[in-house]
Amino acid sequence: MTTFSRVTCLVGLATALVVSSSGCDPYTYYNVDVTLQQDGDNAVSDPNTVMQFAGCDVSVYANDEPVAIETGIPLIQRTAGGHEGVCRGTETPRPDLGILDYSTARSSGSLKFKVNIYDKATAGPDQHILVQGFTDAVPVSPGHVLNTITLVASPCGGPGNSSQPNQQPCK
Repeated sequence: MTTFSRVTCLVGLATALVVSSSGCDPYTYYNVDVTLQQDGDNAVSDPNTVMQFAGCDVSVYANDEPVAIETGIPLIQRTAGGHEGVCRGTETPRPDLGILDYSTARSSGSLKFKVNIYDKATAGPDQHILVQGFTDAVPVSPGHVLNTITLVASPCGGPGNSSQPNQQPCK
């Protein structure tokens, strides 16, 4: 390698280092750890409830808006224990359902994450939600990887869930 090549390479590396550390990255990175509630009145304590899981997905909401900016994000990603979490019956690694890696190019505001876990006894567009959970609003912070956010899911009440009859139906 010639001296000119070495200098060019070093200048390129120095420029990359300066750009990467200068906060020019327009994205905010989120790690959302989705778990089942294990204690209290809203616990997913009935093994039959887990056996009813047909799958799950995550939706993202911005700035307290009622309509999701993104829906149907599958939760088939790594779990804290290193195995796959697919939110399906015996394949559900209780209580850890998975970690959603999410990024946004939004420059301000906040995001909320919602998980729906579906009942395998129903299908199609009217599929019944068996378990659901939300995060609090998390600020958008361009150029940062935020601390892991825990999203705790608990059973919904109403028709189809006799183990939680006094809770409100999922939305």
